[in-house]
Amino acid sequence: MSDSRPGVFFLSDQLESPPQLGFQIHLLELIRAVAARVPTRGFCWTSAPPAPGDGLVALDPAAAPSGRLARKWHYLEHAFEHIDREGTPGSVAWVRSYSTALLALPGLRWRRRAGIRTVYDASSLERLEVQEGPGRFAAILRGIVLENLYPHFDVVRTLNDPMRDYLVRLGIPAERIIVIPVGAEPQAERWRPRDEPRRLLYVGSTSAWQGLPTLIEAMRILEQRAPQVTLSMAGPSRDDLAELALPANVRALGHVPHAGIGRVYLEHDLFVVPRPRSVVSETVTPMKVVEAMAYGMPILAMDLGAIRWATGADGAFLHREDGPEALAAAIEEAISDPGALVATGARAFERSARFSWDEIGRSVARELFGDR
Repeated sequence: MSDSRPGVFFLSDQLESPPQLGFQIHLLELIRAVAARVPTRGFCWTSAPPAPGDGLVALDPAAAPSGRLARKWHYLEHAFEHIDREGTPGSVAWVRSYSTALLALPGLRWRRRAGIRTVYDASSLERLEVQEGPGRFAAILRGIVLENLYPHFDVVRTLNDPMRDYLVRLGIPAERIIVIPVGAEPQAERWRPRDEPRRLLYVGSTSAWQGLPTLIEAMRILEQRAPQVTLSMAGPSRDDLAELALPANVRALGHVPHAGIGRVYLEHDLFVVPRPRSVVSETVTPMKVVEAMAYGMPILAMDLGAIRWATGADGAFLHREDGPEALAAAIEEAISDPGALVATGARAFERSARFSWDEIGRSVARELFGDR
């Protein structure tokens, strides 16, 4: 980073280029957005040179020692060599992921004395999100450790106001929390209505807190009441769905690469987010909701704080009753009025401008550096 101004250094030992997972795509886009405003470096694992303009420092995984912990320590040492050499006073080390935060902890105090501030990216709440499965106990333990790590950082980044309020209840001072949402560029190719809207779309996993079992039960109800209505599911594999007996009006698309998800949005009539009411669903805004808004696609979801924060009260069909019967009724009502679908999608598209990466880059620069 040849610029002598304070800059931002992004550290996540899970960041790869090209990105493979949703959070990696989001983090890489965030790095690009910030790089357009202030000097920026992101550190990623890659065996090939990253794309020009990505603002990335490539770390070759083949050069790292074997063993998970040794590899992570190698990543952190390499990254902090850059920060200590290039970071001018006022610069920011932006940390994401549990292991990076834990390993970076011993050096935070003396780097703070050198004028390097630290941000922890609390863009997921693992203790809340992992509710079941063999890794549940370990995930809960990691989440508890993270919540005790937050106070050691100068600033905590979170995704929305409900998540900020959750962190305040944990004891993090509100003035040390910045709200920077996930982003998605408003798309030139917009969602368009069809004469007979009947194709529903779900994007996500089979985790209980995502609400897929409720949606499948709602489709069983619709199979009898509205047999023309179908559901496509992007994300879950056949193995993931092995224990769920799918009705005939449901089809699994499997994994859809991020580059192809826009086409899937445009081919369907209503995006359904079946998350039931819980602490995590009231707190975490799905990245896919922001993406669907960017295409002007109408969204149906439970009236949850984290979703209403993104869509507004009229940028989605928000229903308050839980359970398969209520969800089936809400779907029927939404698709029965093509005009309402169009109007709701248009409002979502207008609201999506606040989630453009340019706006997010501006927000990060303003929050971290003010008028400088």
